[in-house]
Amino acid sequence: MNELCDTGTDYVSINITKLFREKEYRSGCLMPCGKVMFDLVVAAETTFRQFQHQLLEMKRNVKQQLVQKIADSTTDIHFTSCHNVKDKLIKLFVNARLQFFAKRQSMLRKTRLSSCHEMSSKSMQMRKCVNFIH
Repeated sequence: MNELCDTGTDYVSINITKLFREKEYRSGCLMPCGKVMFDLVVAAETTFRQFQHQLLEMKRNVKQQLVQKIADSTTDIHFTSCHNVKDKLIKLFVNARLQFFAKRQSMLRKTRLSSCHEMSSKSMQMRKCVNFIH
């Protein structure tokens, strides 16, 4: 993990809850965040969810567009300018969130394709479909 400068420590919380300790399966793998960091993640997630239905239709660089939309929606959340912390966090969030989105879309596509061809004969498939409708 990268070392924090003196101003970066403002974004890390020292309050650790019991739930946090239980989720930390290996010492040091989680870092509790402060209010400013939490507000940024909540705003980024809200913005992502507003645009996720448009992601598959976007023609140009999806990652770059999402980073810009999240940066625009979080102008009221201020970080210190050293180390470009806010920009780096937004890029990390978008990378992770796009991977989760792609995995979910892949699973949805697989389930749609597999549900159409489960039965070996057309009559068995028709019976299954009729039972599914009723």
